[in-house]
Amino acid sequence: MRLADAILYLDDRSTGLLLGRMDPVRTVARALAGPTPEAPPACRTGDLTVVSAAPAGPVVCLVSSPDLRWLPLACVVAALARALVRRRIPLVGLLGDARCEAVYLRPLAAVLPPGSQVTICRPGPAPAAAPGGPDVTRRRGGVDVTVTRAVPEALRGADLVIVTTVPPDALDPAWPATGAALLDATGVTTAAGPAFPTWPGLSHRVTRAEVEIATNALAAEVYREAKEARVGRWLPR
Repeated sequence: MRLADAILYLDDRSTGLLLGRMDPVRTVARALAGPTPEAPPACRTGDLTVVSAAPAGPVVCLVSSPDLRWLPLACVVAALARALVRRRIPLVGLLGDARCEAVYLRPLAAVLPPGSQVTICRPGPAPAAAPGGPDVTRRRGGVDVTVTRAVPEALRGADLVIVTTVPPDALDPAWPATGAALLDATGVTTAAGPAFPTWPGLSHRVTRAEVEIATNALAAEVYREAKEARVGRWLPR
């Protein structure tokens, strides 16, 4: 394998600025729809993503960013969620963990129609009490977001159920709305594999291949944005 002639390093701040210049969900949705021009290959180790500008090419880009560790999966979830809701104003139940609001919610809220409602259920200490009940409700863009620890409450009447971590108990298909769609990312985020062998409505299990496509697409776009904006630091060899 040929060694790189140059190495471009993007730190976390630079990567954040570049991601702010682009629409990551649109980038991922376009890559998933395919066929698209082949993106430069990328691989990830912890918070470091390595992009080769061309196969055995002259430039390697090192992107140091915790965002790119989880953002590809979050964008796959958001892109598939948009396709599943089909421009309806949905109720969404999101079963996850502490990463949900920090990683999944932002791209999800960006693709849901205004007026949508998202209820996040996650383990851990109860959120601060709000008037009228134990849940906390806030607005993210045009989307109302509620945080709860009760799985039935999160899924009650939901048109779309998104599961990013295996729930402690089996889900009752009677909790969501009739014909609710299921988007299952547990096979990617945990070693337990898909948690739901059957589902009465439309369902999709996120695959590692989809996340790999998203990682390549986002890393390539960050590299292109870096060249256009002349952002980053060239490392001596």
